[in-house]
Amino acid sequence: MLEGDAKSCFDPLTSENFSPAWTISNVINNVLCLKHLFSVCRFCWVKRDCIAAEHAAAKLSLSSLKSFYFNKDNLPRALASIRKAVCPSFSVFE
Repeated sequence: MLEGDAKSCFDPLTSENFSPAWTISNVINNVLCLKHLFSVCRFCWVKRDCIAAEHAAAKLSLSSLKSFYFNKDNLPRALASIRKAVCPSFSVFE
């Protein structure tokens, strides 16, 4: 499952009724050709505010030269605040 918030990219990936803009048509066509190399491959557009934690983690990982993982005790401030906003009553994090 590949999720993203770029509606202009995900619409042509999820429906044959949408033609991609000419500026991204080669990339979309390449992705559609490559998806057949996987036994299962699905695309899903999601609203940007629904993947805020993923955006924060991706930005943090791009600026880091080391590999890392997060748990409830070492979440960066940006991820901790998103976690509290999205699932405040989720006791696993407390």
